[in-house]
Amino acid sequence: GLTSAPSPQPNASRQDTVTVRRLIAGPDEEQPAWLPVSAYPHPDRIRFSYILPPAGSRGLLNAVSAVRTGYAGCRLAFHRQLADHDADDRRWNRVMSEAELLTTEVVDPLPVTRQTPRKPSTDVRLFRHERLVELEQLPYFYEYALHVRSQYDADALIAPADAVSASITARRSPGWIAMRRAQLTELSRSDLRRDYRLQLRLTRTGDLLSGPEFHSGPALEPVDLDVRQSGGGTTTVAVPPDRLPDLAFGYDLYLWANPPTTPNEPQTEPLFLSLLSVKLPWHSAFQPPASTEPLGAWAQVFDSRIEMPDSETRQRIQIGTNHAYIVEFEFALTRENTDEEFLFEDIDHLFLRAGREGKVSLPIRLEATS
Repeated sequence: GLTSAPSPQPNASRQDTVTVRRLIAGPDEEQPAWLPVSAYPHPDRIRFSYILPPAGSRGLLNAVSAVRTGYAGCRLAFHRQLADHDADDRRWNRVMSEAELLTTEVVDPLPVTRQTPRKPSTDVRLFRHERLVELEQLPYFYEYALHVRSQYDADALIAPADAVSASITARRSPGWIAMRRAQLTELSRSDLRRDYRLQLRLTRTGDLLSGPEFHSGPALEPVDLDVRQSGGGTTTVAVPPDRLPDLAFGYDLYLWANPPTTPNEPQTEPLFLSLLSVKLPWHSAFQPPASTEPLGAWAQVFDSRIEMPDSETRQRIQIGTNHAYIVEFEFALTRENTDEEFLFEDIDHLFLRAGREGKVSLPIRLEATS
């Protein structure tokens, strides 16, 4: 009903107050409901938008509608889970089930990091009945979902909670790229052949986090994964999400083909030859032969003077007890006769570079052992 304000006193300005009481709603009236949510790509932030219910839109036009409908805004709930691959055969459980847990720690040098250029982003234009929600400084290895539910003041309109609407998830890319120094070990040598072992120290997810992302993000709850044991059988290990290997990386081995032979030689434009490429299962160019096993790192050789049997091009990821990850490949340099030169004599002319989603690290020389 309507109630009028008391009659104004003489010589006082007239000011009426109108109070609108919300009526009990019928079954066809608006009920609390899950609202449509959209996600917008952004290089640094998690962005969502949601659409106000009709009651909220009408409340923007006049105060009477806002009071009559009893619309009391929206309740927002954010959820996060560890980002996984879309293909079932490359998900975390599948990849890590092929990894091998060692009984000792592995060498874990500090990563060399660099900040990468940001991808351009466009401004979001919303209609009057839409709202934008942004989250900043969150770890990139999670995917985030937003659920929005409308609320009303009248208890008569509060219906039992129905099923949550389908989740629209959003991800972001890391703003850094990092890699660790690899090791090249000479196993044997003869007049026509030299054998080597290349040990890659894989980049972990936490290597790509900035300080604010690490400290202001959600709690990093360990993930239980089944892995192989070096002595046989399987076991379950709990790994914090920032200590997992970043499976979207690729590693490329290059040879400096025209280094100066003397200190006083004029410097020319460096020429680098691509010798070897190693890709992990989430890399966009990871396409090994379907018949090869295990599901781990895949190597491609680009020079005929390098020998690597097809059976050696797929290697398991090895896990140290310190949650550090390595992959090892063996290859050989060959030559037809002693008059020819080997592909390289000086390991200092070899460089390794890491790449992820089109972003590359600085080239780093290899650590040489024998």
